[in-house]
Order: sequence, then structure tokens, then C-alpha cells
Amino acid sequence: MGKLLKVVEAAVRLAVSRALAYKWVKQGLLRSVQMPGCVRIDEDDLEAFIESRKVGGVVAIRR
Repeated sequence: MGKLLKVVEAAVRLAVSRALAYKWVKQGLLRSVQMPGCVRIDEDDLEAFIESRKVGGVVAIRR
């Protein structure tokens, strides 16, 4: 398990609004840890969310 981030911290890393990050949590798109009175995003889950949404392109390999 990685560091637990506040939703606003995850939103900053994703360059989206806090409201959109909470919406993704509510929709189940962004995994979260929910406890009474707070919601946290595991840093590893945030990285997995980002990786799962990468599309297209080819990674250049330098020789």
C-alpha cells in the first residue's frame, strides 16, 4: 500500500477539479479508502488509474 492521499491531493496530481475527483470516486472509477468522515486515495491506486487510461501512441526507444 502506498501513501494515502486526500482527494484534493489526487485531484491536483490529475490536474482536475476536486469535484470531478470526488465524482470518479462515487462512480467507482477511482478506487478509494473510505472511513467515517474522510476519503483517501491510495497512491498506488492513483498510479494504476493513470496507467489504465493511457491511450494510443508508441513509446520511442533510443538506441
